[in-house]
Amino acid sequence: MSRQRGKTEKTSDMMNPQLMAGKFLRCLFRKPGKTPSEIQVEITNRCNFNCPMCQRKELGVKDEDMPFDLFEEILLKLDNPRRLILTGWGEPLIHPDFCRMVQAVNKVYPEAGVCFTTNGFLLEGELADCLLKTRLEQVSISLDRLPGDEKVSTPGHIPAKKITDNLEAFLEKRGRDNLPRIRLQATIQPGSGDTLGEILEYAAKTGIDGVNLVRLQLPFSPGLVRPSQDEEKELLEYAGRLGKKLGVQVDSVRGLGPLLLLATGFDTFCIRLDDYAYITVDGGLAPCCNLRNHTAGSLRDSDLESLYSAPAIRDLWRSLGNPVCRQCDSFRYNYAGD
Repeated sequence: MSRQRGKTEKTSDMMNPQLMAGKFLRCLFRKPGKTPSEIQVEITNRCNFNCPMCQRKELGVKDEDMPFDLFEEILLKLDNPRRLILTGWGEPLIHPDFCRMVQAVNKVYPEAGVCFTTNGFLLEGELADCLLKTRLEQVSISLDRLPGDEKVSTPGHIPAKKITDNLEAFLEKRGRDNLPRIRLQATIQPGSGDTLGEILEYAAKTGIDGVNLVRLQLPFSPGLVRPSQDEEKELLEYAGRLGKKLGVQVDSVRGLGPLLLLATGFDTFCIRLDDYAYITVDGGLAPCCNLRNHTAGSLRDSDLESLYSAPAIRDLWRSLGNPVCRQCDSFRYNYAGD
């Protein structure tokens, strides 16, 4: 039996007026949805990389997979999600049942967008072919610099040539509808203007659909070095101009616009949690990946609406009542504390 909601979004949410209007109203009136339409599922916390900026160890995340039967059970307890993100604190393609999971989502929720973020190292062979036969909305490849780029020493993902080879082969095999969308995800590093320029030029040359620029997060890794707020602004403005020139969509937290900034009370609460939830590897419902231990309960024992309306979720969103939230600026316009 299939369950349906809205049609799959094939462009960035920030380019969708209807989605942005809904988010603006929910944030303005501090009233989240009855159930989240965007759900991230922590299908595995095992990884084949050990990136310096990853917070898995600091969070005490155990290396384990979500069993496929639990994944199927959870699917049936959701409320026709608009989007499912199959990414936790590990590499999703390492899960032995990953393609089966995508197929299961396609069967139960045929109109839901399915997304995941990968380091790209395993995006090859039979697994890549299997995924291209499913209905995927978007694949994000973490790539902080191109292979051979040594201009900036970064704590980012390993820039192996195998990753770009896999990516280019995957792009060539996409169907005529150019789905799934492929985007690169890069962290914003000090002095990285030239590196970002090369990433954008590579995206334009290979037909990649967009580049998402994200911040390094300090709550659990205070030793990481970020650009100053002014330098970040300059880097993002430069990337935006170059992306426009090259025809590559560039997304970042600073692209949310003045209306959403106003609706969040100028960064006084998280802009993401109005319509979003995170499901841990054992079925717990949490506000986000950084608060995976702050669950409202388990979907094994309760329904989605009850857990999503619990104070552990709602009160946290409205007040930034957790120290981790107050230090996190993944979805704030300005740095936390500025």
